[in-house]
Amino acid sequence: MAVFTAGAVLGAVEELRARLYNKAVRVLGSNITYDRGYFRSSDGRRVSILELGDEEVTFTYTAEAKIGRYIAYPFACDIAVVRYEDGRLRPIKHVVYLDPGNVIDEELVKEQVMGGTTIGISLALYEAYRYDEDGNLLTLSLGDYGLPNSMDIPEIEVHLVPSPSPVTPMGVKGIGEVPMGVAAAAVTSAAEDILRRRGSRVRIDRVPIDPELLAQGI
Repeated sequence: MAVFTAGAVLGAVEELRARLYNKAVRVLGSNITYDRGYFRSSDGRRVSILELGDEEVTFTYTAEAKIGRYIAYPFACDIAVVRYEDGRLRPIKHVVYLDPGNVIDEELVKEQVMGGTTIGISLALYEAYRYDEDGNLLTLSLGDYGLPNSMDIPEIEVHLVPSPSPVTPMGVKGIGEVPMGVAAAAVTSAAEDILRRRGSRVRIDRVPIDPELLAQGI
């Protein structure tokens, strides 16, 4: 949303400023500059954009996939620490390195990454729709679904490593979805690492991770 909203707003602002510039030229002459809501001439005269009359513009921003991937796609690397105890997996700590392009609001980006990472951890360990042998849904409430509480989620450490996109407004990239998938994969890989250390070759191919599968592997 940051990419497309910024693209639409910036495009509209640039178009509006171009139209107002043409109006200002008729008042001040051709050698003018714009700064903080005013057009100024070289001889010191100025005119406010509010004095140039009403203008309305419509701008549509579009973006297409290039070089085989979406132009605003971010990149992430997660480190998940988990512990197997009392027959279950317990997440201990989760570290995220994320390239969000140019950062518009650092605290907001980090909070969104933490939220997405929490969902990813939850997908790997807790959340599930469950059915009986006849295909009847057994998950009838959020309590049945397995949403974690704050005690089930570990400390999440977020590091932003921005590299600006060369093809988006302000060099921004998306950040919303990537933390979820990467977090789930990191937790699953950490669980497989526990199995390998115990000499097991069991592969985890579905989430949430089945405690019985882990117990058999260990």
